[in-house]
Amino acid sequence: MNETQPDAGKSHLFEDFNAVIGEAGDLLRSASAMGADSAAALHESSVRGLAGAADRIEKIRTDALAEAGSAATAANRYVHENPWQAVGIAAAASAVVGLIAGMLISRR
Repeated sequence: MNETQPDAGKSHLFEDFNAVIGEAGDLLRSASAMGADSAAALHESSVRGLAGAADRIEKIRTDALAEAGSAATAANRYVHENPWQAVGIAAAASAVVGLIAGMLISRR
């Protein structure tokens, strides 16, 4: 996956969510004014919209889990192939975090 795909997935998810919310609002506004048959048709349309949105959310979740699994596998492989570099990176990251924490503590 490239870097724009997660943002595109979020954008589509928000669009789908807003569409479903809009349909639900239409259903609530129209249900009292319509007969039972028309309200049932509008309800069915809303249910289909929710099911479609749920399917897209599940696909985004599955893709994210697969991407996270791939990243974890790559990180694990790198650490096993380059243990001392991994130790050095961890030490450097710890030093930076410690430096930032020390600066924040000294400000008080």
